[in-house]
Amino acid sequence: MPFAFASKFPINTIATMRLLVALDNYYGGSGGSPQLWDASHGTYALTGRPPVPSHTVCSSPAPSTAPGSVLAALFEAYWYRGHDVADVAVQKAALVPAVLDEALFERLAHLDAKSDAVKAQLKAASDEAVARGAFGAPTLFVTRTGETAASMYFGSDRFHIIARQLGLPCATL
Repeated sequence: MPFAFASKFPINTIATMRLLVALDNYYGGSGGSPQLWDASHGTYALTGRPPVPSHTVCSSPAPSTAPGSVLAALFEAYWYRGHDVADVAVQKAALVPAVLDEALFERLAHLDAKSDAVKAQLKAASDEAVARGAFGAPTLFVTRTGETAASMYFGSDRFHIIARQLGLPCATL
């Protein structure tokens, strides 16, 4: 699919981030629910922010219950279709019915994402990220098994390094 400039840039992503927090809470607050992390074809596809010409594919077991990917759908809507994913109508068009059923989307977007609890949770997560040194997205903190200190990585062009840190097979295409 060809890259498209977004209709709005930059965008205020707070509503989108609240939706993602609400969705993660709905799936148990694991931070890695099947809905958020796409595992189609048995791989997690982590795509660089266009126009960065990198695409990194890291193998991982696919959750058997994953009906689609919220992140991939929103990414596609913004970077390939040029839509403003901060707009709830755009979120709905990208996610319903392919990824979420309409009733769940309506609950998450219009009730849960606007709750004081979700707002506080996102603020706390943002404050923690800043305190740890994050300065943009994506910033990822990786702690290897048996270690106590996390390594910080910034940028989608670092996914292959993270995969190697975690012992996952990974290739940059």
